[in-house]
This record gives sequence, C-alpha cells and structure tokens, in this order.
Amino acid sequence: MKEWFVSDLEHSLVGTTHDVQMVINYLASRGDFDMSRIGIFGEGSGGTIALLAASVDARIKAVDVLDPWGDWPLG
Repeated sequence: MKEWFVSDLEHSLVGTTHDVQMVINYLASRGDFDMSRIGIFGEGSGGTIALLAASVDARIKAVDVLDPWGDWPLG
C-alpha cells in the first residue's frame, strides 16, 4: 500500500485523464458513435478526472460531477 492512487495523486489523475482521452480516440476510430455529443460523469476522484479531461479535450461537451476531489479556489 505504499504506492496507490492517492499516494501518487497527481500522477494518477494525469494518467487517468489520458486514459479517458484514449478511450475517446478508440470510440472515434470505430465510426459508429456521434463524437460531436460526448458527455462524461464522475464521482469523487472520477469527478476530478472528468473535469480535467474536459479541460484538455474539446470533444467533451458536457460534464456532470458529484463531489469532485481537489483544492479548488473559491470565487
């Protein structure tokens, strides 16, 4: 348990955000999905990943999160 998702949180979030992009790339390559209407939902750390993925990938048009983790600035 020395190395797990939370012990290396920054690396884990970046890696998992990249995984989301790779899934979207795969779905786009299939040609049987409407890639102009991608939405993502996440809860907890998944919510943070959803926000990060949407911030770096313009293909994600809608985001719904529940209790995302993070140190977000107020205001």
